Amino acid sequence: MKAIMGWLLVFLCFSGLLHAQGVFSGDSVVHLAVFEVSSERLDNYAAGQKMLTPDSLILTLNNTMNLGELAERYSSLQTKTYNFNGLSTISFRGTAAEHTGVYWNGLLLNPSGNGLIDFSLVPTGYFGDVHILYGGGSSLFGSGNIGGSIHLNTHPVFMKTIKAGAGMGFGSFGEYSGNAAITLAGNKLFSQTRAIHRTSCNDFEYLDIYGENQRQQHALSRQYGFIQDLYVRLGTKLLLGGAFWYQDNYRQIPPSLTQTTEDATQEDRSVRGMITARKFIGHHRIAFRGGLFHDESGYFDPGSSESSRIDSEIATDKINTELQFDTRISQYMDFSTGISFINEHGNSKNWNGKVFQNTTGIFAMIRVFMPSLNWKANLNFRQNFTGGYRVPFTPALGLEGHIWKPVSGKISISKNFRIPTFNERFWVPGGNEDLDPEESWNGEAGLECLLTNKQVTNKGVVTMTVFSSSVENRILWVPEGSYSVPENVKKVWSRGIEFTGMASFSFNGWQIKPDVGFTYVKSTHQTKLSPADDTYGKQLIYVPEHRFNANLTITFRGNTLLYGHVLTGKRYTTTDNSAYLPYYDVGNLTLSRDIDFGKHSFALRMEIRNVWEEEYQAVAFYPMPGRYYRISLNYYLN
Repeated sequence: MKAIMGWLLVFLCFSGLLHAQGVFSGDSVVHLAVFEVSSERLDNYAAGQKMLTPDSLILTLNNTMNLGELAERYSSLQTKTYNFNGLSTISFRGTAAEHTGVYWNGLLLNPSGNGLIDFSLVPTGYFGDVHILYGGGSSLFGSGNIGGSIHLNTHPVFMKTIKAGAGMGFGSFGEYSGNAAITLAGNKLFSQTRAIHRTSCNDFEYLDIYGENQRQQHALSRQYGFIQDLYVRLGTKLLLGGAFWYQDNYRQIPPSLTQTTEDATQEDRSVRGMITARKFIGHHRIAFRGGLFHDESGYFDPGSSESSRIDSEIATDKINTELQFDTRISQYMDFSTGISFINEHGNSKNWNGKVFQNTTGIFAMIRVFMPSLNWKANLNFRQNFTGGYRVPFTPALGLEGHIWKPVSGKISISKNFRIPTFNERFWVPGGNEDLDPEESWNGEAGLECLLTNKQVTNKGVVTMTVFSSSVENRILWVPEGSYSVPENVKKVWSRGIEFTGMASFSFNGWQIKPDVGFTYVKSTHQTKLSPADDTYGKQLIYVPEHRFNANLTITFRGNTLLYGHVLTGKRYTTTDNSAYLPYYDVGNLTLSRDIDFGKHSFALRMEIRNVWEEEYQAVAFYPMPGRYYRISLNYYLN
């Protein structure tokens, strides 16, 4: 009987989608894009690749979440969470977490030390929109984009506006949160400030390895930060902008089920600033963006003795600059080219002091419209130059457009790469400065069916995508004596299929939006290191073959009900696939009430997470909480 009601809602969601297929009729028209001077390579030169953009309602209802929670519920991405409010990483289509690039207004956020973004430290409420691009993107963005990329953006709107808001929330396990935001805009100025604060004891109950009830210990977390965006429009031809983001996080590291005590703590701090400038000259545009990102992380474990004591501090700085030129060659062809420069340096006793790395990239992109076919195509090229490496040339080809009536198609193929991180090159002991970059070929093809009814505001979209990614020179830490050494030892092949379906119905003031998604991924080791290698052909650890998610959103006169359900298949915890974590499915419910008083409005929201009290582990020996609650009240001035 477990989770019967959850799966009933999933069934209703899917049934509504099937009904939409039967009701909707009419031809689908692919509207060709006009030439627009946009800062987003993502918008103009990613033809053929799957992209997901959560709508504004989803972002608003989940603005207290971190980015890892948002991705887990509303996408096919695999989220790996070590404990409640602990380290959270995201991977695409069976690739590794370090194959995911994260961009803030077009600049790479991934720190130079380990190359990983901890998504539990990225508040969703900071950003106006979130784009998730599946598949390889090295030709567009450079190193690390083998699996996919996540883009966090702010778009200024130059119209007279004064908006302000503040809120607070309370939840289970001693959670308290607060937030504030203010937007000031006019014809020439746009300013937006957002701030958050959150603390939680995370002292939930769980069953230990002996089946006895225990309460989570040493699990306090605290997070605060703010982000400031400022844009100035000088006439109609020049736009200047800047942004500043400060984030501070502290957490106690709770013990795993196999540990008796744990006293470790971790502190993370990020200071990020960037500037942008865009100059329009007829059908041409010159754009510059530059950023300075400082990340520091400190991990301290007193241990049981002096020899077991760990005190690790890593600080990295990244200067990231890019100059881009866009132009129109003809009525049906656009061209873009540019150069980027990244200076990375860091300091840690884990690396025996200071280290640095410089990377220069040259890129070019062509976009072609074929109006007679209702298709468009892009051809992208990039060559990076990094000291001490032979960095591969990375081309990409993508096409998309109309096939027949409501059906359109996409196809893309790309070469991609990832440069080793500072940890992989310089860690003491074990760092390997002779590593080669990881390289991959990525391909995908998809069909999309757009179903609309012109008489009423109903619509539906069904998509299916097949994909393949072959990664060579895969870097793994291999035991060598008393420690491990990173080596280019593996070839990994990930392939699979993704299905998504979304629909929207509006009638008599009601709006109903169901969506479903299913992913099958096979990600296997393709290199046999020895005759006795029992990892050959086996599924990578923590990559589920099957994953299903569904959401149902119902709104009526300021009231919103959102139910989401996620099923994650079994995940192997050993490279020979001899041990695994069983599948789990989790339901989450959000109830929201909006009350308007002219320019003033209030939003009361209640969340019930893990509704059916599923007992599960996302990572072995780290329990997750059962049912828990969160309630929040927000005030807005418009």
